[in-house]
Amino acid sequence: MLAAIRRWFDDNILELGREMRLSYLPPLMVYVAAGVSGLTGIVGTFFVKEYLGLSAAFLAALGFWAGIPWALKMPLGHLEFPPRRPVPQGRPQKGRGIP
Repeated sequence: MLAAIRRWFDDNILELGREMRLSYLPPLMVYVAAGVSGLTGIVGTFFVKEYLGLSAAFLAALGFWAGIPWALKMPLGHLEFPPRRPVPQGRPQKGRGIP
């Protein structure tokens, strides 16, 4: 039983360290920074809640409404809006500049 646990630990946990490459470090650092930022964000939320005397429900609603633009930026960014005036094709004719 102990040998099976040791083999599982070696195959699943220690193998991650053996396969680690230097090029994996920058993305891992970004994810760690995002996680730490999330933890400090929670602390900041509790500080604001206590300092300003706001309810948890109000802070949740504020976070929801403030997060809507962030959540919609990707789907709206993929929409193609038509140009306001047609783009001229080819070279412009002499004496007829593009307004």
